[in-house]
Amino acid sequence: VNSTWGGDSRDALGGLGGRPVVPLDFKNQIFFGGGGGAGDGNNNANSDGADGGGIVFVIVSNGITGNGTIQANGENALNSSGGHNDAPGGGGGGGTVLIQSNSIAATQIINANGGNGGSQLITGSEGEGPGGGGGGGVVSVNAATDSSLKTITGGINGRTTSTSLTEFAANGATSGNTGSILAIPVNLNSSICLSTDIS
Repeated sequence: VNSTWGGDSRDALGGLGGRPVVPLDFKNQIFFGGGGGAGDGNNNANSDGADGGGIVFVIVSNGITGNGTIQANGENALNSSGGHNDAPGGGGGGGTVLIQSNSIAATQIINANGGNGGSQLITGSEGEGPGGGGGGGVVSVNAATDSSLKTITGGINGRTTSTSLTEFAANGATSGNTGSILAIPVNLNSSICLSTDIS
């Protein structure tokens, strides 16, 4: 840390990108996407971490056709605000999409992407660490025929516009890791609570 810098001095590291959770048994464990970390701040210019993606169950006895998108994406983090002399938050992690169907048409898009990290939009020489990108989530499909397009990309890290960091705008922040695409070997109907189960 350089003592000649004011405020928080120079933070040497931005937000680290999210990494996917690897459960031991997807039959018994599913996860929401984790929220991004909040940006450090003492000047009311920082931003919160973004929300993670949710959990989506799609269980149909026939095929899934037509044009459509099924998604459990993490949110993008907001950039710094005001004087921009604080750090922005990290992107939210991708959630989980579980689908059981006889078939899924090629016109279907299934996303569980991580959100992008926030950027510090300062015009001076002070520089804080931008937000890291959220990790990609999980898409798991149990279908005899599946032609859908799936994305589980990690979010992109934020950048700083500090005049002292033009050669290294990421300032230590990293992008999120890619998630997982799986084919679950379980019949999801066995996991659904029927009305007779709670009567």
